[in-house]
Amino acid sequence: MSSAISRAAQSTFVERDFLRVREACEVGAALLRRTPPAPAPYPECVRRPLVLVTGFGPFERVRSNPSRAIAAALERRPPEGVRVRACELPVSFVGAPREVERFVARHAAERPVLLLGLGVQKLGYFRFERRARGRYTTKRIDNDGTAGADLRRRVGPDRRTKLDLRSLARLLRSAGARDVRVSNDAGGYVCERTYHALLTAGAKHGIDAVFLHVPPAKVTRASVQARLVREWLGCACAGERTPALGN
Repeated sequence: MSSAISRAAQSTFVERDFLRVREACEVGAALLRRTPPAPAPYPECVRRPLVLVTGFGPFERVRSNPSRAIAAALERRPPEGVRVRACELPVSFVGAPREVERFVARHAAERPVLLLGLGVQKLGYFRFERRARGRYTTKRIDNDGTAGADLRRRVGPDRRTKLDLRSLARLLRSAGARDVRVSNDAGGYVCERTYHALLTAGAKHGIDAVFLHVPPAKVTRASVQARLVREWLGCACAGERTPALGN
């Protein structure tokens, strides 16, 4: 009888060990099936660089200003991996710089990588502007009836962009623009006064700035220009592909 009791006790111990092992296996399997929590995503402003874009509305005989359409199109459908905020500026020697200052200050905390000014010119090619003068002598009047010569004083020192415009021009040609040039004369009108304001705001907040004159809409449709500038901007902001922007 003692041997029978011994065999029964051994059977009980084996059964207990089996149950403990099975329970441990089930717990382990449950842990393996459990999906670990996903890491918290980076904030939107960290994941994608921000570009601030300005354009203009109608002035003089220009009823359809492509710079406004391009800026709006970039904000509505930005390049992949880039955020865009657009602002339509008044065609005003006084009003445009004031609005630039407000626009940049409103987004400065998001640390934009670029201030891009857009304006239309009379000729049928794209033109990057290298500098903006601080004194204006033109007698052309803006939408407020003010001429550059009416400012009567320097608005500040001449300013120049720090960006490599030749590299930016090559990128725009690669995007499909046939004729892209670099200029040392931004025209002396509201576009140049705006460029000066963009460069001044950029220097204040540590942001690169550049101004691009675009062709009239009757030469190249605004939708085509928007596609070219969108592709160019996406490449320019991709730091791993081009050193054109200093970021």
